[in-house]
Amino acid sequence: SKNLVEALRKGDIDALVLQDPMGIGYLGVKAMVNHLAGKPVEKRVDTELVIATRENLDQPRVKELLEPDFARWLDEAR
Repeated sequence: SKNLVEALRKGDIDALVLQDPMGIGYLGVKAMVNHLAGKPVEKRVDTELVIATRENLDQPRVKELLEPDFARWLDEAR
């Protein structure tokens, strides 16, 4: 949320834990496709966490998670 990012920038909070919901969904579908194809599937899949701090707030990966480009993943023609 914009309020949390602003609180992080101001120093009111020290960090935010970020996840990648689109990436998590992709990994889930990929695991299911492999399972249905009879391929081995890992019991646990690391879905990656990113810790956002004031120091890394403007790094590309952090910005990507804070401001996702949903058009990249969604078919806007529908």
